[in-house]
Amino acid sequence: MTSGRKIKKLTKEDLTEESDKILRNTWRHLGRNFLHNTSGPTKASSKETSRYLKS
Repeated sequence: MTSGRKIKKLTKEDLTEESDKILRNTWRHLGRNFLHNTSGPTKASSKETSRYLKS
């Protein structure tokens, strides 16, 4: 799997940082939709989600 671009050698820290960023964005996105649609029993989980939204 080679690309024309020069690939910067990633350290473990870079990867962690990247995946954190991706995770956070995913959570923000999911959370927004989730909070938007919450009703009934899922309300408890919206607390979890809003914690992620703040990070």
